[in-house]
Amino acid sequence: MQDEHVTEHDDQPEMLEIDTAAKRRWVGWIAYILLFIVVGAVLVFFFMQLNTSFRLAAGIVVFMIGYMVIMGWFASGKLDRRE
Repeated sequence: MQDEHVTEHDDQPEMLEIDTAAKRRWVGWIAYILLFIVVGAVLVFFFMQLNTSFRLAAGIVVFMIGYMVIMGWFASGKLDRRE
């Protein structure tokens, strides 16, 4: 007696799709944040070579990066366009 749910095509595996968009999104955010940290460190180092105190150099860099982020957010109209 044959099972009525079994057909000839059941021996082929079912194709599954794995969503990698969420992983790529997290990797993108982490890379973006690391880029900001590296650029900020280079700028602080550069300002310190100009005989500037660390506090003043760090303050200027934090202001510059913060300003760039805010202006970029305003210019984009929406923080995350993919959703």
